[in-house]
Amino acid sequence: MAESASRALAGILQALDRQQAEIDRASAEGERGLAARPPDPSRLVKHAEELRKQALTAIEALARTEEEIAAIHEELAASRPDRRDEYRRTAEQARQTAGKAREVSRALTDLHRTGSGAYRAATVRPAGAVVNGGWAGR
Repeated sequence: MAESASRALAGILQALDRQQAEIDRASAEGERGLAARPPDPSRLVKHAEELRKQALTAIEALARTEEEIAAIHEELAASRPDRRDEYRRTAEQARQTAGKAREVSRALTDLHRTGSGAYRAATVRPAGAVVNGGWAGR
């Protein structure tokens, strides 16, 4: 079971490496394209959405795998009293990593749900313009 969790984790890490390479290639391509013409925002927004979904899937898989690793190490701690502390420490680290992965997953989900302004069209208003009955200010 630990071996399958390790293989799953290795697969996730490889997928993340491939995604990072894709991001790096897209970034380099984007930089070259900026000199020629502005990028098509709708294409980039769609690409970002696809990458966000892939990242979310990988992060959720990482959280599940870390929980499995924690469970395996708790079983090992119970069956190997001579290394109980070491196994429990590893289990706790795996649970903490799973918790952090779930936090990132929630943040990505919230970002997507709220739109968080990252992909909203920018609205430029003059300083002091009235917005919703109040002052926009500077």
